[in-house]
Amino acid sequence: MRGNPFAGHPYGLLRRAQCIGAVFLINTLLFAPVFAKDTSAILHNSGQPIPRFVALKSSEVNMRVGPGERYPIVWVYRRKNWPVEVVEEFGHWRKIRDFEGTQGWVHKTLLAGIRSAIILKERTPLLSAPDESSGIIVQIDPLVAGVIQECSPNWCRLMFGNSIGWIARTKLWGIYDNEDLSEKD
Repeated sequence: MRGNPFAGHPYGLLRRAQCIGAVFLINTLLFAPVFAKDTSAILHNSGQPIPRFVALKSSEVNMRVGPGERYPIVWVYRRKNWPVEVVEEFGHWRKIRDFEGTQGWVHKTLLAGIRSAIILKERTPLLSAPDESSGIIVQIDPLVAGVIQECSPNWCRLMFGNSIGWIARTKLWGIYDNEDLSEKD
């Protein structure tokens, strides 16, 4: 006959409360991020602003359904320095969004602090100066990523391979409209 395992134990009630408390704590830690409506306090732990743009550090980055290796991989990025937006954090995991709106989780070690941007729509000239009438260095195809060197309110200087030049900010994805990335001394 099975009875109460805590019956007759001098600390039975206390042990039972401890077990219930432990189960509650484990469930809270596991499921609070899933059910919380405002998860910014739970997920924002790096001290960095959210949302923010970063770049992929590796030429192979697995995007997962959830924040952990136990979650299935839903997408594999194969472009180093590809810009993504961090939209949530959970421990060492970052929920990212790409230019198409695809979202998933990657480990923070797969993200670089450098900034990059991609050309979105049509082939775009990389100019020698931040002026439409300046000389064309090279034409950049859509969905090619360049590393951002600096940005003024209307222009960004980027490096695409060995070429460095200027592109109108409106043609790029990977920088916010009001974000200041001007070169500082």
